[in-house]
Amino acid sequence: MAKQIATTSDSAHADVAALSYEGALAQLEKLLEQIEGGTVGLAESLEAHGRAELLLKHCRALLDGAELRVRQTSVALESEAIRATPTN
Repeated sequence: MAKQIATTSDSAHADVAALSYEGALAQLEKLLEQIEGGTVGLAESLEAHGRAELLLKHCRALLDGAELRVRQTSVALESEAIRATPTN
């Protein structure tokens, strides 16, 4: 039984990791609506909460990666601008 739970968890992680930011955010919003709306039972709410945590972590990781790329691009552009500036 524990093996099945671990496999399900690994599968959930892989499923979330394959999502785009927009896809993960859409799923997260849907889960939050279900949890807050009280349309699911306790067990389903706990499962939804766990998936919501995975989705939130994934979204944050994607945003962090995007921020890093923007900073790296900005630094590269600034360096090019400095090199291109003529010196008198």
